[in-house]
Amino acid sequence: MKKVYLLITSLLLISGFIVNAQSISASKIFKYLDSQDIVEISKNLKDLQFISLGKETQYNSTMYSYKKIGSYGVEQVGIGFGEELFSVIYTPEKSFYFSMKEKMISKNFVYSYSHNNSKYYESDDMRIGINDVTGIISFFVKLKTK
Repeated sequence: MKKVYLLITSLLLISGFIVNAQSISASKIFKYLDSQDIVEISKNLKDLQFISLGKETQYNSTMYSYKKIGSYGVEQVGIGFGEELFSVIYTPEKSFYFSMKEKMISKNFVYSYSHNNSKYYESDDMRIGINDVTGIISFFVKLKTK
């Protein structure tokens, strides 16, 4: 009986973690930043059941927006590029925000500056913006020439 109880408890805990998992992992964000392939990223997001909110062009930059409403909350993603930078703007579900933040700001990043509610950290090839008020994590890399 004890073994059955432990097995059921383990399965419930594991299924809870699987259901509560975020759609976009840190490694997936790094893959998006490396490829900078809007068509492939859009396809991947749609495969993850994100809904396209459209494309917006403003001041020589373009942003594609996506949203997913899951059983544990809302995730939003913006994929954008301008004249010099490619970006991924990610708003994870609230309970996942702090763990994602901790994972992304590794020892390779150094605090650089603040603007409004965002703190920016930089490495040799990337800038990450963290906004604890809105729960948004922004990633910026140099735009690859096509």
